Amino acid sequence: MTAQRYRPELLWLLALPFALALSLQPRISSAAEYQTAAAGGGGGTTFVLRCPRDHAMSGIQGRAGSLIDQLHIRCGALTAGPKLASIGSVLAAQAGGSGGTAFGPFDCVDSKPGHGLIGHAGSFVDQLRLGCDFPPAPLRSSNATLVIGNLRTSIARVEGNPLMEVYVSSAPLGAYSIPVRNNNPSVARTIVPDAFEERRQPGVNEILIGNVGCASFDVGFPGDALKHVELLVERPGGPALTLSLSIVEWTASTTSAFGTLTTSNPAPAAGISVALTSSQPNLAIVPATVTIPSGTRTTSFEIRRAGPSSACVVISAAAVGANSQSVMLFRALSKADLLK
Repeated sequence: MTAQRYRPELLWLLALPFALALSLQPRISSAAEYQTAAAGGGGGTTFVLRCPRDHAMSGIQGRAGSLIDQLHIRCGALTAGPKLASIGSVLAAQAGGSGGTAFGPFDCVDSKPGHGLIGHAGSFVDQLRLGCDFPPAPLRSSNATLVIGNLRTSIARVEGNPLMEVYVSSAPLGAYSIPVRNNNPSVARTIVPDAFEERRQPGVNEILIGNVGCASFDVGFPGDALKHVELLVERPGGPALTLSLSIVEWTASTTSAFGTLTTSNPAPAAGISVALTSSQPNLAIVPATVTIPSGTRTTSFEIRRAGPSSACVVISAAAVGANSQSVMLFRALSKADLLK
């Protein structure tokens, strides 16, 4: 699943007329060979018919009667992609003897390379056909979202474990794995580190949360347009003291932001003094204390922005023996944005 040039070759391990096995070898950057299941028996002599580098099988010919007696393969040059540039010529080597009647050449059409064999076999190989097709397009991530209830979004603030959905470019035929890069696994991480593994479309996996803060996930293969998901983990507290923030992220279009404090019981005559802190006081300014007035259960405070930089900001509140934390993501702004 790379962007490298597709250069398949066919490795034939054939013991005619007794046994047949086939392997497809991409020959991209390694010498790994991929062998399929065998057909036929276990007799005969092993041989190899292999197309040159930058070529693929374009056809077969040989001799056959009631059994396959002889086999040649034809090798055609590949274009810059998976297509055959030409039908190609017959490989000089052959497998098998001189019995039977000549057949072929049977060539692939529409510039498709050979990719496998179809036929009949018991103890011997009785029938043989060449399967031709372009290699399937590799799966790519086409989207990634967080699932919060009925909401699907690329950024969310949560206090519990959310789900992540990953869509791929086509319906998967089986299990697939998509790389996931995480910039802060202490805050949140996928169950399978560095990968998203599934068998369905879309794939759904749970994200495990940890510390309060921000974590981002980049989903996709190197060289792809990565799908970006951001998760803000909070501990809003409650019921003695709850903190909520009016926005999830401060962007160029944000004009104001505030926090709301709520207690489970009305404040006494002297009110309730709540201490506030910002993890980035040079960027996000909050008052040192606010008071929930007597007889009420809630109050609000303003959050002011002091600079253009980006950061994950944790706002903390403490009162009546309780602590609450919520999170905002500050996006980078230009000086012009700050003057608006």
